[in-house]
Amino acid sequence: MRFDRAIEQTGIELSGNYGSIHDTTSFLHLPVAFFPQMKNVLFLGCGGGIVPRNYFCDYPGIEIDVVEIDPLVVRVSRDYFFFFPAPRIHVHIDDGRRFIQRSDKAYDVVVIDVFNSAGHIPFHLLTREFFGELYEKMSGNGVVALNLISPMEGEGGALYRAVYKTLSSVFPQVYVFPVVLSDPWQDRTKPMNIIMVAVKERERRSPQELYDLIAAQTHSGFVKVPQLEEAARFCRDVAAEEMERADLLTDDFSPVELLYEKSRR
Repeated sequence: MRFDRAIEQTGIELSGNYGSIHDTTSFLHLPVAFFPQMKNVLFLGCGGGIVPRNYFCDYPGIEIDVVEIDPLVVRVSRDYFFFFPAPRIHVHIDDGRRFIQRSDKAYDVVVIDVFNSAGHIPFHLLTREFFGELYEKMSGNGVVALNLISPMEGEGGALYRAVYKTLSSVFPQVYVFPVVLSDPWQDRTKPMNIIMVAVKERERRSPQELYDLIAAQTHSGFVKVPQLEEAARFCRDVAAEEMERADLLTDDFSPVELLYEKSRR
């Protein structure tokens, strides 16, 4: 599946369970390790429908809402990527923020995957006000996973630092998982997929506690994505000095397109 200049945004294997060809898709199962008792799950952004489909197949009994602003994306996901209709998957053609504002559900897990590598970033889904609205619509142990494309280091990492700072201004704890798996030497000054997991719990988990939490869910077989255990090894904290020079994104000030262009230089 292609979006404008993004040559390969979604791809699947035409065998087995039609799994994704991208490691990022597996990383979007990280919230499950934090909240395995989840019941209501929200996806902002459909793409090929791979992650909602996998959640439906892997975690029995959950209710899934998928919000996608472009009806053509939903049609393509069903025609070519096996995003089949199911009784507990509800697809809504709507803007993600508007849907959140009108929803009366309390979501346990929210997956935000609406940013693509062509630089199309809905700025209104990255502000402190939006994250505040989302926080209020989540259950007491709610977990958010956000997929961002940005460098992690250097001047180009300004977008990553701004999103982290803004998310941290609302949620007590935010964990960062670069999608590198067994390649820790990947150049962090180049754009890459970064999964941020924001949780409502007040106490921060140590790297070992975080690894044990994720490993326990994969070893039990509940989470069927083996890459998650490896992902836990590369979770990193953001230094306080990095946050001091980061922008706080608000509805009145959210220059994400400018920050994205910096990340491409």
